[in-house]
Amino acid sequence: MQEAALPDDRAEWPRPSADTFGTLAGADAERLRRRAVVLRDVADARVLRARLTPRRARMARLRALRSSAAGG
Repeated sequence: MQEAALPDDRAEWPRPSADTFGTLAGADAERLRRRAVVLRDVADARVLRARLTPRRARMARLRALRSSAAGG
């Protein structure tokens, strides 16, 4: 069974160009760059978690069935 493709949050939030940060003060620009990186990482982690959660639940059910069949 093929898993459904999840939407990619990165497609909705394009990477900011150098011009975007060029008008800001240096400290603010650096803070916004770091924030953009963190938000991309969080979005990637969210997609990964959504993809792995059903698999973890399925594996837990299989382990429970195997242990009850072997020990029952």
